[in-house]
Amino acid sequence: MLDEVIERLGNSDLVSVSTIHEKIWEIIAPYQNELLLIHKEKLEEIVANKEAELSDDSNKKTNFYREMTEEAKTTFKETMLLNKEQYYNTYSMSGPEFKQEMEKLLDKLMFKQSLKNVSNFKNVVSTIYSIDNNNIALKEIKTNNPKYKKVKYTPLYHRDSLHRMSISHDTLLEYGLKIISKYPLLNRMVIDKYPYIFIDEYQDTNELIVKLMSHLADYAKENKQLFLVGYFGDTAQNIYDDGIGSNLKNIQNGLVDIDKKFNRRSADEIIGLINRIRDDNISQESIYSDSYGGTVDFLGIDSEQVEEEVKHYREEWKKNGNQSFACLVLTNQLVAKYNGFQNIYGFFKNSPYYIGSRYNQLNTELMDKKLESLGEIQKMLRNFIKLFSIIDNNMIVAKDLSYDDLKFPKLTFLEFKNLVSKLKGINKLTINEMLVQIEREYKKSNSTEGKYFRTIIESIFNLEEFSIKNVTNYIMESLEIEESEEVTKGLYELPFKEFKNWFDFISGEITDGNCFVTYHGTKGLEFDGIVIIMSERFNNRPQIRDYFSLRKEDNESYEKIKNLLYVACSRARKNLAILYVDNVEEIKEGLQEKWGIIVK
Repeated sequence: MLDEVIERLGNSDLVSVSTIHEKIWEIIAPYQNELLLIHKEKLEEIVANKEAELSDDSNKKTNFYREMTEEAKTTFKETMLLNKEQYYNTYSMSGPEFKQEMEKLLDKLMFKQSLKNVSNFKNVVSTIYSIDNNNIALKEIKTNNPKYKKVKYTPLYHRDSLHRMSISHDTLLEYGLKIISKYPLLNRMVIDKYPYIFIDEYQDTNELIVKLMSHLADYAKENKQLFLVGYFGDTAQNIYDDGIGSNLKNIQNGLVDIDKKFNRRSADEIIGLINRIRDDNISQESIYSDSYGGTVDFLGIDSEQVEEEVKHYREEWKKNGNQSFACLVLTNQLVAKYNGFQNIYGFFKNSPYYIGSRYNQLNTELMDKKLESLGEIQKMLRNFIKLFSIIDNNMIVAKDLSYDDLKFPKLTFLEFKNLVSKLKGINKLTINEMLVQIEREYKKSNSTEGKYFRTIIESIFNLEEFSIKNVTNYIMESLEIEESEEVTKGLYELPFKEFKNWFDFISGEITDGNCFVTYHGTKGLEFDGIVIIMSERFNNRPQIRDYFSLRKEDNESYEKIKNLLYVACSRARKNLAILYVDNVEEIKEGLQEKWGIIVK
């Protein structure tokens, strides 16, 4: 979307086009003294929260620690802090092996008390390390250590590393709002430089961004400055839980609606359907006078017929000149299966981190096409696969390796050639074989290009020092996995090809062999022909069936399902086919009333 806007505008000194995160960082980055104060407050807040976790009576994970005497707590903390390296070296061992190593560090009573449950033990130790790391950072800031005078933004990763003075996406928005709210002069400078700010796809925008813009608008009004903020988007396409959606006007006052009724994408027949789905005060019409001739089909079929029907529509539409095609399914698990990365999906789905209350995060953090939405391990893997996808290009030049926040230093042509040769020399069979080769090369890299090899690898894996053990520990700790074998067999032994399939999917590469996508995943895309596989259940509840039987005021999930169906159907340009794989009789009446479709 960003590239499309830049392409349409062309080169212009009058307009700056960027992501919201890039622009906010560009604005606040020069004010390091002010950022440092905000960062210090954040560190203090985290220390307080972590200490509260350890003392919280309702936190079962910390029971063993709370039951210790104050003297025992002090001894335990000092022991684990003194043996941090040994702890991380043993972190990825099996439960019995890990206990055996910890027994060497702790006295018998403390060992017996604390290691009844390995997972709870690790949770407490991680909390102690976090408190210590942040306290050290606070001390270094207070003593004016030069290394702790500057806050850095790392867009490459989803996770903060606050004790290293590094923030990621969500914290950037938090800091941006705080600094704008706290320092009036900065408001004036932003408004003078950017008197007009336009935000695209506002319905999916984080609430903090709207609060920031609202603060700028209020300041401009109070000080009689010229300033305009415009939000482009469509509340009917609000399908993400963290988006502002229809709540925009509740946060920012004084906004004026400008409704757009023209549709540039779809044939009249499809526009007729999506107008009925959106069911609001906006009735779209084609901008073209000759946009009739599209098709909308609705079929009730058995699930066994799906692949046959998809193939039929694909071939039939291709004969009629359709150049692009996609098949939409409701679940990411089906997308992973049909697009060839089901084992990767299975690994993350079965990891302890995503079991239970965090299950809903899985689909966003593994399957989302927005870089900032990916989970920290998924982002690390994405950066890893991207590097070797770039290296595969025979026409590679130095700037190709300067993606995201990886900055390429000055190398001679020969040094660059040798660096690329090192990377190309890594055989892409399984991830494990690649990691072994990388570790071997990493350890012996002493030349200029070798040093940059180390820099690239450390940046990609977000590690101060790369090793397979450190990568494994990072994955285990992030996903709350207790046995390293789960990582080795579940992830490392998978072929590179499967990771490439996943990378192509999250990069938006939809091809003949990679045409299955979720309803959510088509946001911002369009296709000549779309087949939608629909069933009564979504999110383990009969939400699709209920949508056809409920009024919009009857159920709070109604809007989300309606918006999801609107997004899915409105991606089609010429041809749309909906294949319903459950009992169509149950929705027959609602289908006719809501969509005007009569099922015989």
